Amino acid sequence: VDSGRASKKATLLRYKSFRCSGLLVTIAIMLSATRTIVRRGALGLAGTAAAGTTVAAVYAGTDQGAGFRREVQFWSKIFPVVADYYVHTARSSPYVKLQGYLASDEDGEEEARRRRKRAKLDDLHERHAPDILNVMLDLKGLYIKLGQVLSVTALPIPEPYRVK
Repeated sequence: VDSGRASKKATLLRYKSFRCSGLLVTIAIMLSATRTIVRRGALGLAGTAAAGTTVAAVYAGTDQGAGFRREVQFWSKIFPVVADYYVHTARSSPYVKLQGYLASDEDGEEEARRRRKRAKLDDLHERHAPDILNVMLDLKGLYIKLGQVLSVTALPIPEPYRVK
């Protein structure tokens, strides 16, 4: 009688271990399939990006692509300036949030925050005004006219941009 129970117990243990190993095999197959899908997706995305970049470069080299070429030139020079302003001044910027946590101004906290932001903006204006001037001079035409209009207008244009 004991050998019958032992035999049933051994069979049950083998079944459970088989079931467990079957589950592991299933998980391994799923992970392998997921890796394959991700690899193929990444290769497809890289191929699409490469093809799109090639088409854009070829188009920019044609006479019809002159406007596109100027637009790419404009944004390639202006985007770093915009990103720098965002990183150092926007409340949603992680850098600004970190600076807010590190600053320990108990009394007049709002006023101290405004003074820090004003000083940072002044620094950014001084640093990027020559960059914006160079972009306008490089792209010529409408950009130079826009700069001339902005330098004499009553709009609140920061002084470094107005002078440069």
